[in-house]
Amino acid sequence: MPLLSPYSAVRGVLITCLLCALPADSVAQTVATPHPGPTLQRVVPLRQTSHQTHSGPVACQPACCPPECYWIVSLRCCPQKRHSDSAGCCSRFYHRTPDGCLRPACHAEFLASLTPQVPICLMIHGSYVRWQDVHPDAQKTFCWIRGAAPHLPLNYVYVTWPSDPHLPPFDIQALGRASARNGFYLAQIIQTIPCDHPIGFIGHSHGARLTLSTLHLLAGGRVQGCSLTYPTGASHRFRAVLAAAAIDHDWLNPGERYGCALPITECVMSMRTRKDRALAFYPLRHPFSPASLGRKGFTRRDRRKLGHLGCRVREVDVTCYIGHHHFWQFYNKHPQLAHVSAPYVYFPDVQVQPASAPSN
Repeated sequence: MPLLSPYSAVRGVLITCLLCALPADSVAQTVATPHPGPTLQRVVPLRQTSHQTHSGPVACQPACCPPECYWIVSLRCCPQKRHSDSAGCCSRFYHRTPDGCLRPACHAEFLASLTPQVPICLMIHGSYVRWQDVHPDAQKTFCWIRGAAPHLPLNYVYVTWPSDPHLPPFDIQALGRASARNGFYLAQIIQTIPCDHPIGFIGHSHGARLTLSTLHLLAGGRVQGCSLTYPTGASHRFRAVLAAAAIDHDWLNPGERYGCALPITECVMSMRTRKDRALAFYPLRHPFSPASLGRKGFTRRDRRKLGHLGCRVREVDVTCYIGHHHFWQFYNKHPQLAHVSAPYVYFPDVQVQPASAPSN
């Protein structure tokens, strides 16, 4: 085993202390259409309308969690040392039926099950999610986002990647690189989806990095020195929600690591938490590392560099809901955050309502 540098050792100890101080389970209506203004929208603070807290899992009511089918797509069996051009072969597809069963399926079944012209919501989790946590987290997030607009149809897909915690040490950089690498596989899957499906991403923490890696690759960019053989660009309508984004605050700027992502995306919303304790340690990844987008947000310099693309970005301060927490379970317990995310995944401005039956 290679020796850790003094800086890496200190970083590992600090992050370990941080995560050990968090709860044990942490490691484990009409929808408005987004209309970006002429310039980058400044931080919009959300006000908490209810001070009720939940000490345990929130039971979903039938009204907000309809008995619908959805999918879990696993990238955990894909090669992680190098990317493969056969994402459909290495990915695993699981069909969640209305009775709650999880049935293995194939790529072709997944594509055939998608309701034509209906938006697809791709939910991508962050780090420290084990396989045994995937099904309950997918179900809770499904109830959360469906409760925001139960009257609108949606193809819900939960994307999981190899983000299991490894002790010791917590190698945050390795997990970040892994999330970016798995953008290859998700991009290849998206290229097989018919273009009449608008696609909305919800990426949390390193899932936000996987989201931007995917979009950057689809636009013809390079990730870790590699690119897609046939990038399709803006083949679909893309929107994205980034929650507690574990990326440098300037990575969306033109010419930066994921600078190709924003030009093919209609709009992006970043949920910022000013007191996020986990992201407070983000600059410790390496000396002189910038602060994270999920905690610091876009700077004035970022706004200048984004230029005309700034009208596609909205930043929302959710500190009043999340406080100092970081993990997704503290996001998907708040219906208000689902409502503010809904326009980015439901595409209500392009949804076609089902025609009513003719009267006799």
